Amino acid sequence: MVTDSNQGGVYQGKNQFNPFSTSQGSWKCNNNGDITATTLNFNLSGTLPLASNPLGIGGQNYSMRFNQSTQTLQGRIQVRFFDLNATVQEANGCKGVPLTFTFTAQRVTTK
Repeated sequence: MVTDSNQGGVYQGKNQFNPFSTSQGSWKCNNNGDITATTLNFNLSGTLPLASNPLGIGGQNYSMRFNQSTQTLQGRIQVRFFDLNATVQEANGCKGVPLTFTFTAQRVTTK
């Protein structure tokens, strides 16, 4: 499960979008320490008109690796958007150009 800080929607600037659900999916780690994951979420109705931001499915593909020296997880997320009736396992079913983001994550520890 993945919770995104923007899942409440963004209503200012150039990249506006309505809220979306928490993402759920699966992950695996290979023998080299590389981790891949795939998650899905659903676009929700919000302030923006549905004509310009229709309901649909978001599919995220993660590629990441744990950095032992910095104790961080670093990687890339590729986001694709699909119609509600699409077969999301098929990359050719996505709408528009996929969005790609890089990230660095740090473990939250208790005291």
